[in-house]
Amino acid sequence: MSRSLRISYPGAFYHVTSRGNEKKDIFWNDDDRRLFLRIFTLVLQRRNWICHAYVLMGNHYHLLIETPDANISQGMRQLNSIYAEKFNEIHQRVGHLFQGRFHGILIENEAYLLTVARYIVLNPVRAGMATYPKEYVWSSYRETAGYISQKPFLDSSRILGLFSQAKSDAQQKYRMFVEERAGKESPFSSIKNGILGTEQFIVETSLHPRGLPESLEFPHNQKIIGRPLLDDCFHNVHTKTERNWAIFIAIFACGYSAVEVARHLSLHYSWVSRIFHRECAKSKKQDPTPL
Repeated sequence: MSRSLRISYPGAFYHVTSRGNEKKDIFWNDDDRRLFLRIFTLVLQRRNWICHAYVLMGNHYHLLIETPDANISQGMRQLNSIYAEKFNEIHQRVGHLFQGRFHGILIENEAYLLTVARYIVLNPVRAGMATYPKEYVWSSYRETAGYISQKPFLDSSRILGLFSQAKSDAQQKYRMFVEERAGKESPFSSIKNGILGTEQFIVETSLHPRGLPESLEFPHNQKIIGRPLLDDCFHNVHTKTERNWAIFIAIFACGYSAVEVARHLSLHYSWVSRIFHRECAKSKKQDPTPL
């Protein structure tokens, strides 16, 4: 049976997990966890990812990742393969460390971001490894809640910004938000087709109108060679309709990321990403052949 294509588009959010082969531990000690976070930091930089939450357990880990570029599978392959290689080398073992492909759930941002972030940091409590989330060292909770300094690879501003613009007030509300649901049910009971979101989001995204399956993307280096400058892409663009089409061309045909286009246009990249999704949907309705 062929494996399903992952939906990937600029600005997507994912809840990502990877488990040990045969449910065995992938972290034997704290040095292993430190190694994983060092490798994770490099992958974040290399793939232009944003990490909003994480937890490292014994035989698995959870990540809440935002991908300004459409590259979740490439980054996860890099993360797991490098860590597995180093882990095997350190512990003088051979064979698979992880159980198959990583498990990724596409998340509708804002509406579901907080519930997933809370679920992630409450894993140690549900597993009986801690009574309170702040007791567990290897998660993003203490950093986001303001108990300790934030690690360079973690960006808690998006989550805290959903509570308040004042950081101390946001951190207090975040702590209350997490603690009020400690040990309660998983937010993933309503997942459909590997997507967590509203019914409209699930239906639209299942049909791929918001982006292309990763296996159908053009190789990045093919798009870079000889591509026009962003100034040229938006030359003689006077209306919103023309601008939106130019955004689609710049990202899809020329290989620019939503972040790069957003900076050029002085827009937020999430808005640019939404424009790209709409233009992608329009192009598919106009042309029934696969992009």
